[in-house]
Amino acid sequence: MIYILAFVLFWLNHTHANRLAHRNADQIVLDTGRFNSVPNAENVSLRIDHNNKTSSNFSNRFYVKADWYEPGGPVFLYDGGEGTADTSHINSNKFTSDKQLSFFERFLKGHRGLGIVWEHRYYGESLPLPQNRLIESREEDFKYLTTKQALDDVMVFASSFKRSEKQFKGVDLTPKKTPWIFIGCSYPGVRAAIMRVAYPDTIFASYAASAPIEAKVDMSSYYQPIWSGMTSYLSNIWGTWQNYGMEREPDPENETQSLHPGLRAMCDHISYNNDTGTMSDAKGWAHRKGVDFTLDRLQSWPGLIDQIDFGRETISCPVKSVQPKSPQCVRDDKLEDISWKYQYCTKWGYLQVGNPGVNQIVSKYYDLNFFRHQCQCQFNFTGTGNRAIPLIPQVDLINRMYGGQKMRPSRTFLTDGEFDPWRTLSPLMVDNITIPDYDAPTTPEAPLFGRVLRNKQHCGDFDSYDEDAKAAHARFSEALNQWLCSYTKKNKNNLNKGAENILCPKK
Repeated sequence: MIYILAFVLFWLNHTHANRLAHRNADQIVLDTGRFNSVPNAENVSLRIDHNNKTSSNFSNRFYVKADWYEPGGPVFLYDGGEGTADTSHINSNKFTSDKQLSFFERFLKGHRGLGIVWEHRYYGESLPLPQNRLIESREEDFKYLTTKQALDDVMVFASSFKRSEKQFKGVDLTPKKTPWIFIGCSYPGVRAAIMRVAYPDTIFASYAASAPIEAKVDMSSYYQPIWSGMTSYLSNIWGTWQNYGMEREPDPENETQSLHPGLRAMCDHISYNNDTGTMSDAKGWAHRKGVDFTLDRLQSWPGLIDQIDFGRETISCPVKSVQPKSPQCVRDDKLEDISWKYQYCTKWGYLQVGNPGVNQIVSKYYDLNFFRHQCQCQFNFTGTGNRAIPLIPQVDLINRMYGGQKMRPSRTFLTDGEFDPWRTLSPLMVDNITIPDYDAPTTPEAPLFGRVLRNKQHCGDFDSYDEDAKAAHARFSEALNQWLCSYTKKNKNNLNKGAENILCPKK
């Protein structure tokens, strides 16, 4: 049992248990020895409400990387998604060796393209209202944080994008004459796929990694890949012991400390009765003093928050908030967490409720009632009439708009990690690396183009560069080369000067 608990704690700290995207998971760990060419932050003025021509504007941040750009080359947009956009994956320059480039920079260099890192509205510094006001979580202040408004931001930005530097003189960088490629992982991966559905004339092609395209209320399926990975992991541990000639099963009492140092302290704390100064027997206190006693001991363990923070830096509520009768409010106090909570509470769902049954690994008290309460209590409602925060996220609406599991965007490459908990909401089940035609069908029966990455978790092809990741990147580049050649033929009279040789070089 101690091995199972250790694995669950490890896995939940390395996946997105409370938020869709762990902000470090889709960023390359930089080598401090690389040449640095850090882009400056830039801003574009956009309407807060694209449906209202008299709407006030806000400032949306982005970064531009042009170290490998040649006139006529494509534009690659990397989406920052539900967090602050930064330059961690575009810090190299043209003198940096290929091995030290991030995956995104390799695309820029390989296709002689221009790179853009885009920040999502209501995150980072791209805020329609002051941050201190948004942190107050007034429901009405977030009404323009919708999937469509955020997609419209990209469309409007691309349609008017231009540069004043000498190397761009005479070049039309808008989608009218320049192919735009959208790249993202997790929620940004969803956006990458949707952009090919909603704005195919703006985004020429997309790389959608670990994209849970299907909006869903009850996401108890989140835990199945964790269970599958856990059982495989534990089998490998036992196999390793046997390979070393150790035929007996490891003794949890003796091996706990080396497996996970914090677990021994936790077990000792739970097993100790503070009132009597005695330790429990091997069965623990629950069978004699009840479950509540054991939970009280667990709650009072000083190291609990550090072990089950689910990727959050702080948890401001006691563990007993998961009790079913009167769940306490777990209010987020960081803006990116508040903004993301608004998005999943209103439209996307993704509620990682417990998974009762033989493969259960989290409490059954993490049920829909618990998450519904968190959604309702986070946001202050001062208006009249219906609340913007529904009792149940409006997942059917978002799935009808963009297709959900039936979505088949053309010129889109999908990837999923084999043990990614978010994979259960992706339509990609098996490998299909046959490059589809330029105008491939988009009906629900059409095959998907993508790879399942063996033994990988969330965004596994963005935060590493092993053979599987390299194979995925290479296949997308091959597909892009093929599609860009078709593009030059179809648009030979409407290309930037020199574009044909860049987009479809002669072999």
